Amino acid sequence: MPARALPILPVLSVLAPALLGALGGMAPAPLAAQTALDQIRQVGPENAERYFAPAARGLVFALTAGVFDRATALPAFHVDLGIRVAGAVRGDDTRTFDAFLPERITWSHPSTGTRSFENPYAPVDGDLRTPSVMGRGPGIILEPTGAFRNALVEAGENPAGYRLALPSGLDLALIPVANLYLSVGVGFGTELTLRFLPGLEVSPDLGGFSGRGFAVKHELSSWLDSPVDLAVGVGSQSLSVDDFFEASTLEGWLLAGRAVGPLTVYGTAGLRQGSIRVDYVADNPEALPGRPAGGTAVRFSPDVGTQTAWGGGVRLQLLLLNLSGQYTTGDPASFSIKVALGIP
Repeated sequence: MPARALPILPVLSVLAPALLGALGGMAPAPLAAQTALDQIRQVGPENAERYFAPAARGLVFALTAGVFDRATALPAFHVDLGIRVAGAVRGDDTRTFDAFLPERITWSHPSTGTRSFENPYAPVDGDLRTPSVMGRGPGIILEPTGAFRNALVEAGENPAGYRLALPSGLDLALIPVANLYLSVGVGFGTELTLRFLPGLEVSPDLGGFSGRGFAVKHELSSWLDSPVDLAVGVGSQSLSVDDFFEASTLEGWLLAGRAVGPLTVYGTAGLRQGSIRVDYVADNPEALPGRPAGGTAVRFSPDVGTQTAWGGGVRLQLLLLNLSGQYTTGDPASFSIKVALGIP
């Protein structure tokens, strides 16, 4: 086996940078002044969660895309080593959200003292719709209104200096992820897969990605009489984006497939779930009311829940090279493309 497996490493050293470079091309160009993470740090948790939730959900389900690509297990001591690029597709309903308006703020001024104001802000153009991270264009501007605006004028302050800007959209068509992986047949119809992403900056806007995970697949048709190949698999994966975002997933799949020569066609059905945690330190150098105080630790966990998913794909084996592609339904839908080398 070693004599046949060794060529995998130099070939992957060429394939991996090329595919990861293509992945980086899916990301948006950097913002002119601030990254998306910088902008999030300047808003409160309510708007930050609504802004970031579509990307968080997309990352979770992109992680579970195409983990298994056939309903058979590798024989004992056979290996498969490659790279898998996956993505979650944007839905039109993820492009915008209704901004949260602070119900009450406290403002202090040397000449007027400390006062509380209810409903202190309103959108400049009267529309609360603003881009999410998946959307396009600048975020809306909230301006002082009512008693708060009057108090600013009475104190000699310019209300325009107290405006709050929500983050701009990044116009993402999809949420991409990538993993290097190694699958090994361990015998008894069982295959073990290890996945990892050893640090990758897709874009200055999105930060640095790193992750790891594992999966186990067992071939049911090795002991069950069936007209098609059958297998079950479970897996788990984690992903972090700098110190800002952390996601973990758990999934279980039933696979059914059939090989015709070098081509395998398969279908999948399963459950996938994930948990998300977002942490950041608020940045408010101008001490504007309506934003968390600078240095405040902010944490929230967008709801992802458990999702039933169906999918299908094809795999092509050409000597030691194998290629596969898969599409999985869901909200959001996801896809994966894999390039690998190994002993089939």
